[in-house]
Amino acid sequence: EETAEELFEGNLETVVPGFGSIDVGTAVTLQFDTSVITSQFPIRIEGPATSYGIFTEHEPAEFEFDAHYLVLDGDDLEPEAMLIEEDGEHSHGHSEECILPTDRPDCGCTNAGTLECDNTDKVLESYLYLVDNRCNQGCNCYNEGCRDNFFIVDMHHSGCNADQLPKFVEENFHEYEESCQRCYQSPFQNPVLPQCGAIDCKNTAATNGNYSLVASAECQNDFCQSPACQAAWQVVIAAHDECCHDDIPEALADGFHDLEEVCLGGCNIPEPTNYTVDCSAPKNLGLVEDDHDGDDHDEHEGEHAVAWGASFTLTPAQYTWQAQKTGCPLPNQTYAEPTMKFVVLELANTSKAALMAAEETAEELFEGNLETVVPGFGSIDVGTAVTLQFDTSVITSQFPIRIEGPATSYGIFTEHEPAEFEFDAHYLVLDGDDLEPEAMLIEEDGEHSHGHSEECILPTDRPDCGCTNAGTLECDNTDKVLESYLYLVDNRCNQGCNCYNEGCRDNFFIVDMHHSGCNADQLPKFVEENFHEYEESCQRCYQSPFQNPVLPQCGAIDCKNTAATNGNYSLVASAECQNDFCQSPACQAAWQVVIAAHDECCHDDIPEALADGFHDLEEVCLGGCNIPEPTNYTVDCSVPKNQGLTSGRDNNPNDNNDDDDDNLSTGAIVGITIAVVGVFLVILFAVLYKCCLKPRAIDEAHTAAMKMPGSVAEEHKSEQANNV
Repeated sequence: EETAEELFEGNLETVVPGFGSIDVGTAVTLQFDTSVITSQFPIRIEGPATSYGIFTEHEPAEFEFDAHYLVLDGDDLEPEAMLIEEDGEHSHGHSEECILPTDRPDCGCTNAGTLECDNTDKVLESYLYLVDNRCNQGCNCYNEGCRDNFFIVDMHHSGCNADQLPKFVEENFHEYEESCQRCYQSPFQNPVLPQCGAIDCKNTAATNGNYSLVASAECQNDFCQSPACQAAWQVVIAAHDECCHDDIPEALADGFHDLEEVCLGGCNIPEPTNYTVDCSAPKNLGLVEDDHDGDDHDEHEGEHAVAWGASFTLTPAQYTWQAQKTGCPLPNQTYAEPTMKFVVLELANTSKAALMAAEETAEELFEGNLETVVPGFGSIDVGTAVTLQFDTSVITSQFPIRIEGPATSYGIFTEHEPAEFEFDAHYLVLDGDDLEPEAMLIEEDGEHSHGHSEECILPTDRPDCGCTNAGTLECDNTDKVLESYLYLVDNRCNQGCNCYNEGCRDNFFIVDMHHSGCNADQLPKFVEENFHEYEESCQRCYQSPFQNPVLPQCGAIDCKNTAATNGNYSLVASAECQNDFCQSPACQAAWQVVIAAHDECCHDDIPEALADGFHDLEEVCLGGCNIPEPTNYTVDCSVPKNQGLTSGRDNNPNDNNDDDDDNLSTGAIVGITIAVVGVFLVILFAVLYKCCLKPRAIDEAHTAAMKMPGSVAEEHKSEQANNV
């Protein structure tokens, strides 16, 4: 190990997948390829030794998803002895976030339905779904089917007596806890058991002591029935069910379910005081489909099957309909829905009236038995409704539409809005050109929102700017802000998922910190004006807002009173306020309400017109108010929201320090290679020219000149003869 430590301190060659290999005795830096899930590196063992040690900077387990770290011909190789750094210096911020039971979504606000402890068939059916669909493997439990069926099992596991569940469900439920999101159900209260006492989760020494006693032969031999063992068992139960993962000793976390098989008695986890179920709370959003019972789903779909329709002028050709995975970062992208009903109909013309007249036909067709079309198989013909099945193995699913004429006006009707399936490509194209509709219908009743409502993120819910690579607030350092803004522009950080790259993220944090914490006059004007182009693509951070000494504090805002907010916005946007720059008392009061709503309310509580038009109003309205700094708010870089946002470099992400010299990207290696080859060719040409080409050219020129009568060469030749 000491030799490995010394080698790691040297200047290491960087090895990237597909270039170079790992040789015995040579330390290297492995550069992972972010464009693929698995980066592979060959290790050459040529002997004669047979015993080898592999030493790494990080634990291999941190880089395992569904493949082992060391393989030979597809077979996993396991170590014979192992060393793991235990001092925590290599934890890299991957500590599990503390999720208390009541922080989870409420089971009753999900598709789990209601608690039915006597309905063992319901629990059994859901458990078998988990087994059949391998919901504990990979990311499978993020699929809606696995998620919802796990919620059903979880609800009954927590809320029912263990004797009311099938025994193998109770025993094997825990195989799915690590892979699936849990929900909160008030715990079952056994009338013959006492309440568990208060637990000090931070006193891990005491918890460990009680666990050791319960796991000892003294307690195991009498099923934890002695007073001392029973008291210790109750502490262990309380720690396991009420403390955060990081506060539970590892031995207890691993061995708890084995103890449950032995120890009798125990205690009831008390129900939290003053806790109420609120299905409108952020933690409960997006976990039910269309906010209705599954029993009336088909009927509901039949009434409003068409969510979107649009008219187009199309000539005979084969067009392409495209649907894409959306969201960021790229590995987490999913299709908004797995399928979509789709039909193309002929129209009398491309007017909205003609489109509306055909909508009823589309609704009727969607109620029939539709053929399923998958990418690469089948096509979409005019007049035939189909179900498009999206290919989850690719980002973009493409479907051909055949238009054969003679009509030229067509309407396309879909079950979901195409915009939900657009990432970086348009939904309808011909030979690579985007086609836009001439008229459009969109279902406005919200029945097709599919739970994609934006989660409520308040400013103080964001990571703290000071806990990122943004460094410190320097309002007078315009060069720092300008450099970061230009990085955003040069690297197109507002496109696609670019702002999830570390460089874009960190430079946006710098701009965001100064945009919030400095007076607008201290920033370059074009940075202040164009900053908002990056807000939707990049993660924002929280910086306590700049307090202008000449402005009053904004008053309290009722974010749920959208009617009042809308009224104030309408007044501010009117000519009455615009013409005097919002300076009248009524306009100034309304402007202050609009500022407070925009800066303090959740996105879903802000009227759409206000969200879209706010920055235009800033250009006109003078005055305003200061957003008050939150009371009792302190910056704590150790809290979960601030984890993983620094990389150990200095605070300016644009600085290229020595630590980066060893981390060459694939592009850098290719660039260096091209440069070296280019220099070699230039030198080679220079040598050939000096030694061969130039003397030959001079000699030919000289000879040619000698043959020209009356030339300077002839005179020179005559002069030479005279000299001789």
